[in-house]
Order: sequence, then structure tokens, then C-alpha cells
Amino acid sequence: MKKLTALLLALVMVLAMSASAFADDGDAYNGATKTYTSGNEIPLTKTIVFINENGSTVYQPNITYTYAIDVVDPGDATVTDGDTPADTAKVNAGVAGGVTGVNIPFTSDKTATSSKTGVQVTETGNLTVNFVDGSGNATFPHAGIYRYKITETSDKTPAAVGITRDNTEYDTTRYLDVYIANGGTVDPTTNPKGLTLHGAVIFKSVTSTKDGKDKIDDKDTTDQKTTGFEPGNPGADPANPDYTNDATVDRYTTYDFTVTKVVTGAFADKTNEFPFHVSVANSIASAAITYTADGSEQFHDATAAGTKVTLNNAAFQIGEDAATSSLALKDGDSITLVGVPSNQTTDLTVTVKEYNNTADKYTATVAATNGSITLNDGELPAGDNAYLNPAFNVKDSDVAAQTITFTNTMADVSETGVVLRFAPYALMLGAGVALFIILKVRKNKAVEEA
Repeated sequence: MKKLTALLLALVMVLAMSASAFADDGDAYNGATKTYTSGNEIPLTKTIVFINENGSTVYQPNITYTYAIDVVDPGDATVTDGDTPADTAKVNAGVAGGVTGVNIPFTSDKTATSSKTGVQVTETGNLTVNFVDGSGNATFPHAGIYRYKITETSDKTPAAVGITRDNTEYDTTRYLDVYIANGGTVDPTTNPKGLTLHGAVIFKSVTSTKDGKDKIDDKDTTDQKTTGFEPGNPGADPANPDYTNDATVDRYTTYDFTVTKVVTGAFADKTNEFPFHVSVANSIASAAITYTADGSEQFHDATAAGTKVTLNNAAFQIGEDAATSSLALKDGDSITLVGVPSNQTTDLTVTVKEYNNTADKYTATVAATNGSITLNDGELPAGDNAYLNPAFNVKDSDVAAQTITFTNTMADVSETGVVLRFAPYALMLGAGVALFIILKVRKNKAVEEA
């Protein structure tokens, strides 16, 4: 029994020592070593940091990242594992068609939790390892390590949809080593050489180029392993990351814009709902902008009330541009546009109009939390559908987290009302009549005495 136990222990030790550090079998991703193994697919992640200066939850920008796979000739590069004694293997140039790319979409149909300092939002796709090409021929000639270059592109320029990034090769390029082993099931159609994906490692950059060939040693591969296109250093305190000024990450920055209604005056009708129109123009962002009213999220546009509006070279509108607008605010009401992109390359403009739908005359003033915005004050005459329309460029950073307040003030009406205004004329008329009567009486008396 003791001999059997000793034999088993010896076998376990032998297996443990002979296990390669190139990759870990079983799991799709091993967080400790950042290696991948799972059938014939390799997960690839893309992360964007979402920042909302008001801390609101926003909708993702509608953008799709595409990852192209190109072969890399690593020259005489080798990879050495951490075993004792260490094992070394040559890195081969990738084989065309051996690994194919993937698209990773971020879509405005999904919300993204956000904060003032940024929250990571990650989407994942799978690169595919192929053991035959499109013509049915074997791709990998034999077992070994094969190197590829992964290049990121997108269907929209990131800056155009409000994504700030540092467009360097480091941000748009990764490298991939796939570990192809023997031991797969031989299939004349799908796997004629009977190979299998033993593991894979994605890393950020090569350390040197020799004779036009990319090289990297195992130490740097370990130091620069990555899950794909992930953020850089979140700051001094990883538990409380601040990505607002981190140039190594893709940042999607938005803010909220609030319109507040105030009605003042002793005789002002605070229950009256004044028609409003709010529009966003010249936005090339595809993020959905919502507004909140009564504490709940709502969607509106001019043609389909109650639906979500997606900005894509089109105007976004809440309420009709008329005194009969479906959007109306009474004293104390407010609406908030949530997730307005603040970093898109084209100037984005918000326009707000208020109409007077009453028989009362108001003095209207518009105040903003930022004094640089041009606002229009003046009268809202009774019932003639006049409006105020402050328009401004929300691309400027000093406009972020903006609130504007529309205040309607009704002048006090004297308790004597109409009588007070006409009293002087009535007195003058009465005095004239009395004088006429006196003169008439005197004239008649003079005639009688004659």
C-alpha cells in the first residue's frame, strides 16, 4: 500500500513538473497567468471608460470595433517557460487564415453605468482558430507557437461620437501567440493534421525589431499580457480609479442638461403649464439621449412620443415647436437631458424655447449656471405665442453640467383694478357735467328774472 501511495505521489510530481507554463488547460481565461484555452476560440475584450459629470447612467455610443488579424514574422524569437529546468520553444510566423478576427459592437440599446470619474464598460468577442482555410487546406503545418498581430479599427471615428482616445499604435495594436499542439481529433475536412489549440497569450507590444521582424522575449510577454484592448493605469488608488485625465484609455464623456421652470408674482398662476420646446442639433453621436421628468426616465421625439431617440446626424427634440407643445412645465418643474456627449468633434447645439399660453403678461428672464451662455430676456406678452430661445454650444467644457432656469414674473395688480385706472377721467367728466348743470340753471334763472 505504501509503495502504491509513493508511486502515485511520484507520478503527480512528474506531471506537475512537466506541465508547460505556456498555457493552462480547462478554462477559457486564467486570470493569474492571463492565458486562454477553450476549443478553437480566444476571447478578446474591448473596454471603454464611461464618464458622466453628473454621475448619471447613460447609453453607450453606437460604435463597432473590428479586429483584423495579420501574420507576424518574429525572426529568431523564442519563448521560455517558468519550469525548472526551463523549456524553450521557437516562435513561428503566423499562418494566413489560421486565426480570424471578430467585431465587437457597443450599442445604444444598452445602458452604461457611469460616474464622475469613470466606470469601465467591457464587451467581448471571440477570435477563431481555424485548422483549415477557406479551400479546405490545412493551415498550421505542425504543432508549435505562432505569432499574429491584432489591429483595431472602427466603423466611426471614435472622436466623432464623443470618445476621447490617444490614437497611437500602442492603443490600436496587440500581438497574439497561439500554442498549437498535437492530440486533436483527426478529421479530413476540419482538422486533417489532428492539431488542437493548447492555449494563447495576448500582449500589448513588441520590444524590438530586428531585420524588419517583430521580436519579444518571454519576460516582456509576461509583463505585458492583456485581455485585449483594456484600459491602462486607473490612477494612484486602484480602489477609487479616476480616468478623467487618463490618456491611455478610451473615454466616453457626457453630462446632463437641466431646464427648470419658476413662476413668481402675487397673482401669477403657478399651476399653469407653459409649453416648452427643447432640441439638440448637429450631433453626430449615436448615443440615445433621454430626459427625466417627475423622477422617471422618459423618451420623446417629435414624431413618435414615448420612443427612444438616437442621435445620428439628426435633430433630437422634446416637445413641438409651437405654443401647443406636448412638453409643458409649471412652477417647480424641470426636465433633464441625460447623457449629452461633450467631446464630439462637431459643435453640438441645444436650443430651448418657452411659449406663453395665458392671457397674462409676464416678464421672462433666463439665468444659467454658466454666465458665458448668451440668453434672451424680455416680455412674454399675453397670448401672442412669443418665446425665448437661448441657444448655445455644448461642446465647450465650461458648459458641462449646465442648468438654465426660465423665470416668469407677473406684476402685481392693484386691488382697485380697472376702476383705479379710469377714476381720474370719471372725476373730470363728473365735474364737467356738474359745471354744465350749474351754468344751465343760472342761465334759466337769469332769463326768468328778465
